[in-house]
Amino acid sequence: MQLKFEPAPFPAATVCNLNAFKASELRQYEEIAQGFQVWERAMNTIDNDVKAIPIRKRRHVIYQPVYVRCVCNLPDDQCVPQRNPLETNTSVCMCFEDATTGDIWPCYPTSVWEEKTCYHCSKANTCDDPDRPPNITSLLTEPKATECLCQSVSHYCVTRPEAEVKWWNPNNYTVFPVTEAPTPSPEIENAFGLADLRDRGAITTKTKENLIFIIAAMPRETRRQLSYTLDEFVLRCSFNSEDCDLKRLEFK
Repeated sequence: MQLKFEPAPFPAATVCNLNAFKASELRQYEEIAQGFQVWERAMNTIDNDVKAIPIRKRRHVIYQPVYVRCVCNLPDDQCVPQRNPLETNTSVCMCFEDATTGDIWPCYPTSVWEEKTCYHCSKANTCDDPDRPPNITSLLTEPKATECLCQSVSHYCVTRPEAEVKWWNPNNYTVFPVTEAPTPSPEIENAFGLADLRDRGAITTKTKENLIFIIAAMPRETRRQLSYTLDEFVLRCSFNSEDCDLKRLEFK
């Protein structure tokens, strides 16, 4: 991709958006929605290509905090983690991660987390909020000062790692949908050509290319409707103490 800039008389502003189409609108088209399903199936196939453990052993859960790309609708509520790297409308949150399986839940915005000193922590590395009334963990554990991270939504805490908090690796776990998604058509699967790929990076890159080709084949008016409007880019504009005349702006 080449970005070309031309001189413009002052005042002028250039807004660049490499994600020119809305993901929420794109998913309304069956071919594109099936394309995402093909990508998910290809990624899960890799995750499932592991040897089964013949004997299931009882394991001890240990939690740790991790940074995750999430969708947070409210500043004081749980967030929805995003595994799909094609999803760009996300923010950073912090989640409880099962250090063994890579599963994460729950997740909260980074703004509600705070460093504290906890005195009652479990073997799973979860702690009681020191600013809250004692609960069962306080009765079962001896007080010991431990650096921890606490969130103000449910008031659960997790011990702070000695090193920096890491980013979550979404390839450490498999996505299990709540409901069984419809199977993509064989034509779509063959067109995307992901069946013989085993590298996650190659699968994602190939999926992006296929989606670009699908969108490029759409009529110009359809692509215009999928894109952003000037009002969505320019929320406020003024110059020389006067409002800008948005109708005179050139928007391509």
